[in-house]
Amino acid sequence: MADNVIVDNVALADYTVATDDDGTAQHQYVKLEYGADGTFTKVASGANALPVQGTVAVSGATVTAAVLPPGAANIATAQAAPTTTAANIVAVRATRTRLILVNHGTVDVYVGPATVTTANGLKISPGASLAVVVTSAVQGITASGTGAIHSLEEYA
Repeated sequence: MADNVIVDNVALADYTVATDDDGTAQHQYVKLEYGADGTFTKVASGANALPVQGTVAVSGATVTAAVLPPGAANIATAQAAPTTTAANIVAVRATRTRLILVNHGTVDVYVGPATVTTANGLKISPGASLAVVVTSAVQGITASGTGAIHSLEEYA
């Protein structure tokens, strides 16, 4: 069967709808648009690419979501043993696209920037993991004892 369908508009002029025939059905082609009420922007490439973004509420906090690349060319793994003094778990890596931290220890580890403390850090409980998109260094600290954080970095 042929692509496209002519629509019989009875008393008005007929028109053609763009379709693709896969042999079992006609699938209509549709152009995407976005914008506020009463306005539209046709989706194209460059400046008019479809914007993908969002904000998600998580336990009273706000997290901004980013579209991640399909994968990175390289990975690196490491282990760190944070103590009651804040220290780097991973160093700065400008080309990092994803960082996964897993707590394989028996004590809570709190992570964050160089100013991390047990009061302001994000707690990773034993057995838990955290995936983030960050290029900065990440430090860790424990309230007591020594932690065991394993990391996997994806980077270009």
